[in-house]
Amino acid sequence: MRISWSCRDPDARRSGKANIFIKNLCDSVDNAGLQDLFKKFGSILFCKVIRAEDGISKGYGFSQFDFEETANAAIEGLNGTEFTGKKIFEAKFVKKTDHILPSPDAKFTNLYVKNLDPEVKEEVLQEKFSEFGKPPV
Repeated sequence: MRISWSCRDPDARRSGKANIFIKNLCDSVDNAGLQDLFKKFGSILFCKVIRAEDGISKGYGFSQFDFEETANAAIEGLNGTEFTGKKIFEAKFVKKTDHILPSPDAKFTNLYVKNLDPEVKEEVLQEKFSEFGKPPV
């Protein structure tokens, strides 16, 4: 359940201009911890860490401020900083439908590898995939 102040102009809050996306969160971070991190920048409407069905954090979340300026200040002040042992990254939230593709012919080069043994190290993956080219950093 989410409770927030009533606003006569609902479009003002739904514009998304004061919403930010945060990624690379530590598993131990919860909604309250995220709110504590951002409260120094101004009034927060809500903070949410996204969790899987089993309750484990997916490592990302969202925060919505009252004003776009406050959200911009939070991004500028915290993007790339360390929080609970991990370097976090923040950006303006962009709806999936608003994502802009570089061009109609754009080719995505992301590769998702799953079902890896927990013992597999990053160096092993780099070695295995190096025959296909050098991955971007």
